[in-house]
Amino acid sequence: MRRLLFLGVALTLGGLTAAWAGGAGQPPAAPALAARPSGALHPPTPAAVAASLRAAGYVVTLSPAAPNRDPAMTVLAGGRELDLWLSGCARGTCLRVTVSTSWNYQGRGEQVRPELVSAWNNDYYTQAYTAQERYFLDSSQILTGGFTDEGLRAWMSEYLADVQEFELRLP
Repeated sequence: MRRLLFLGVALTLGGLTAAWAGGAGQPPAAPALAARPSGALHPPTPAAVAASLRAAGYVVTLSPAAPNRDPAMTVLAGGRELDLWLSGCARGTCLRVTVSTSWNYQGRGEQVRPELVSAWNNDYYTQAYTAQERYFLDSSQILTGGFTDEGLRAWMSEYLADVQEFELRLP
């Protein structure tokens, strides 16, 4: 997700730090978790994430449940197939959702370039890495306490914008 978001987060955290420093030595109270007026708060479950993404127009296929494996799904976004999984799941609710896509360079006669990945990771929140002659781009969203359709859609939209930008930098 774009660099500009970092500045907003830094300014927000700076404001919280200033407020805390001026208080009675106690950290600020966590804001109450509430849905935006325009959206309902959904439970952090695989079914709710899949339903929200489907409502946004994505084609979602849930992977069969497997013991000792995080719940997963495949998401078709335009012509892209994305891997999505939930982690930190206990008693039906999950802590985070992660989306990933990759580009296979195996057999193409080109080496993956770690410097490209390093430069990307210096400027973006999405995480780029290489493994087995592939480039990967991941993003995670915290789900603790629930999520809104708007928040999940914004996260996915920002991720897809980063995928397009990253792809332009690939050899």
